Amino acid sequence: MNRLDLLSFKVAMCVANFPQSVMSRMARVFRECLIEVHPTVTAIKTVPPTLDKK
Repeated sequence: MNRLDLLSFKVAMCVANFPQSVMSRMARVFRECLIEVHPTVTAIKTVPPTLDKK
């Protein structure tokens, strides 16, 4: 087992031990950060319908 495998294994164990609520809270925070950092992500979601018409 090399170091990368060991690291990913430790991360997987930590994730497995996390309560579901903590995971969902982290995911929500991450998503909010992503939306703040990338306004284009939300723009892309709303734009396609108008693009499809052409």
